[in-house]
Amino acid sequence: MLARACMIKPPEVSPLFPSPAGPTDTRSTAVDDSDDASEEDEDEDAVPGLILPGSATCLAISGTVSAGLQFDSYRIPKAGDAVPRPAFSWLPNASLRIATAHDLASGLRVGTAFEMSLAPTNGQPDTVTIDEATVTLGTMTFGLAGSRFSYWTGDEFAFSARLPSRNVGLIAWERDLTERWNLALSLEDPTLATTCSIPTVNGRVPDGIARLTYVNGPLTMHLAGALRDVPA
Repeated sequence: MLARACMIKPPEVSPLFPSPAGPTDTRSTAVDDSDDASEEDEDEDAVPGLILPGSATCLAISGTVSAGLQFDSYRIPKAGDAVPRPAFSWLPNASLRIATAHDLASGLRVGTAFEMSLAPTNGQPDTVTIDEATVTLGTMTFGLAGSRFSYWTGDEFAFSARLPSRNVGLIAWERDLTERWNLALSLEDPTLATTCSIPTVNGRVPDGIARLTYVNGPLTMHLAGALRDVPA
């Protein structure tokens, strides 16, 4: 009576260069299988929400809360009083995400996303971090989000200071070229996440990012490049 259920799914945008498949093509079965797999992936990415009365916008609120108790004890021979005392630590973590989506009559998707997390940092009191604050217009994304260059975990790479930041202010465009190839282009400011500066502060220009992704069943390959202005 008061609200209707809805689902926020990735927008359905046709590839720029769709590959035709005839009814007698032996590869049509494989294409159908890949379509079914992509539909299952989209269902996994779908987030349930509600459409409030008098509005055509789907609102979804989600979050997680986790906590752990850790006990640290040290045994260092001949260290004397320098040995740290045994201690308990309480490790709470929480995250909150608010997302909206509105499909216009033209088929253009207008959406927003805001995500924040609460977690302890290096033994200090809990700090609130804004992980995402974006506005989406079709295939364009504006705001604070993860770098389009950072498709890895980041822990196994040395000299990370030379690579684009994982959380950046960006203007990004992303589109499927074919059923298997995806292209992402973005201008990114790695200082926005920490200093709220504009992209051209102190004469620095945004990072130019290009990423090409190939997906074929369980196989995923990335080819990415970054043009970055490194201060002297």
